[in-house]
Amino acid sequence: MKTNTNKSNEESCLRLREELEPDARPSAEQEEHLAACGDCAAYMADTAAIVELARAMPQFDVSEELTQSILKATRQGRSKQSGTMAGAVVVLGFLFFLFSIETWETTWGILSWLIGLAAMVIFKYLAEEPARESAT
Repeated sequence: MKTNTNKSNEESCLRLREELEPDARPSAEQEEHLAACGDCAAYMADTAAIVELARAMPQFDVSEELTQSILKATRQGRSKQSGTMAGAVVVLGFLFFLFSIETWETTWGILSWLIGLAAMVIFKYLAEEPARESAT
């Protein structure tokens, strides 16, 4: 069972981790907590190491033309896929509604065909994806 002291300590740990920026100098209260709390001190040391590694990573200068061509290809791919999927969902929903009026046996039969059709659409998409990647 957690005591109020543990709960208070956890709350101050969370507050410290949320408030203290990696480059910021800790306040007197925060320094006092870091001196008393090994977990927070280790957390801050890990955070500082990660920030230092991120700064040491090379920065690549990418041309605006390359960035725009990637964004354009991404938008085109999404619009084609979402249009196809939306159309398939509408048709499948309509067919399900239309044929569900009859009996449950017919409904389950139609549903199994729709699941098969959906699987084929997904496999078609997955088969086309490697072809698109190799073309670029």
